[in-house]
Amino acid sequence: MPVIRLLKVEDVLYYQDEIAILLNECFMATYLKPVKNDIVTEKLLSLKENIALGKAFIFIAVEEKNILGFLWSYPVKTPFDQRLHVAYLAVKPEEQGKGIGKLLLREAEKQAEKIGIKEVELIVSNRNISAIDFYQKCGYGAEKLILKKEV
Repeated sequence: MPVIRLLKVEDVLYYQDEIAILLNECFMATYLKPVKNDIVTEKLLSLKENIALGKAFIFIAVEEKNILGFLWSYPVKTPFDQRLHVAYLAVKPEEQGKGIGKLLLREAEKQAEKIGIKEVELIVSNRNISAIDFYQKCGYGAEKLILKKEV
């Protein structure tokens, strides 16, 4: 079973290629197409900066120095409270179905409790049926619906 731990600033360079692949998995699941490399590079720089500033909690599932999955979260304020927002959660395709996503999500929930946050939120594409099913099995339910229109 992998070890779940917080990603540190000094880890980012070592794991950046694996994290980039997992970020692309997230983008593919949401947008159904890969993003340009400069977008992923920008996200990696943002990840490192947010870790250094203590603004984000990035958890990694590691086994024998290989990342099997990761979760990127950060606190957000609402008009009434504060929530932990899960921006990205990805597990390598060959490692899916082994409970790694649940372990990562549970670690984020523990972090929320630790810093006094009572709710965890996330956004998932309505096309990503397997992710919706996964989140529902983990106890998450719909709160709002985001609509869009091409113009």
